[in-house]
Amino acid sequence: MRKSIFIFIFFLSFFGIFAQKEAKILQGALRPERTCFDAVFYDLHLSIFPDAKAIKGYNAITFKILASTKKIQLDLFSNMTIDSIVFDKKHLSYERQYNAVFINFPDSLPANTLQTLKFYYFGHPRSNIGPHGDTGFHWKKDA
Repeated sequence: MRKSIFIFIFFLSFFGIFAQKEAKILQGALRPERTCFDAVFYDLHLSIFPDAKAIKGYNAITFKILASTKKIQLDLFSNMTIDSIVFDKKHLSYERQYNAVFINFPDSLPANTLQTLKFYYFGHPRSNIGPHGDTGFHWKKDA
């Protein structure tokens, strides 16, 4: 019985390590879904709710298509909820893997064109103070 429990725990820890590694690869690797476009402008619209430690809004992202594609990858921390992704007044489908968001376009986007989508989201942003600097939101009030 103890041997079975040990083997079970070993496999659980292995899968957890694999998932963390896969998440880092998705976020940092130069995949085709990342290299097919170049973001040229972010128009961020946020409502900030300090008492709830939450945000809600959208980012209108303008990007240049470098290679014709039907799918791009953007990043959004997995603790944030995607409300919708809109392109040409149409809601786009997407898949989420950890912090990576793979956005599907109905038609191929031609190379050397500028495109804009609106990425609506909400949630409780990360707040970290660590040895490598501060990241995320800080909710402390000034005196």
